[in-house]
Amino acid sequence: MGRIAETTSEASAARRDEARLRELDRKALRAQQVAAGGARGIVPGGLVLRTSGGPTTSGTTPATGASVLSASVPLPYGRQFEVRVPNLGFNSVAAGFVIAQITYTIDGSDPTVTSTVLDTATSDTSGSTRGLNMTGFVAVARPLGVDDTVTGVTLKVLVSFWAGLAGTYTVQTHPTWPAKLVIEDKGPAAVAA
Repeated sequence: MGRIAETTSEASAARRDEARLRELDRKALRAQQVAAGGARGIVPGGLVLRTSGGPTTSGTTPATGASVLSASVPLPYGRQFEVRVPNLGFNSVAAGFVIAQITYTIDGSDPTVTSTVLDTATSDTSGSTRGLNMTGFVAVARPLGVDDTVTGVTLKVLVSFWAGLAGTYTVQTHPTWPAKLVIEDKGPAAVAA
């Protein structure tokens, strides 16, 4: 009888030890995630507001459109970043629609309407103010052979728009409804160089 009790006690102790090891593994994983940085929020220079002087366009191609917002921010390697334009407003005197896009570069050159497209959206204007949202992600992997003293790359972003139909369209830029560009660090990149 004593042997059965010891075996049960040993099994219980083994289960407790196993549970403790699982909990230590979970804690170690959480510590690694914290050490890797987790999300760091809006990057320095990553919040651009335009509250006056809304650009106007009647051009019907990206090349004849208008620039709305731009930003240039240094980004560390090994991170993922969200680039978003929340509720970009437009108005016009006639019904129609606009097309907007976010383009970017990470090679040091200034972005243009033909640079890499991060996101595109359209908005019906219907003769009154309407809004649209755009969001894209940029992951910056650390290239092989680059040591830890190299801080990363410079992300340059351009938000532009053009007319979908003939007419004149203006970006809403008011203190209560600003044109806004946000670049936010979302945590470690899940990409390999």
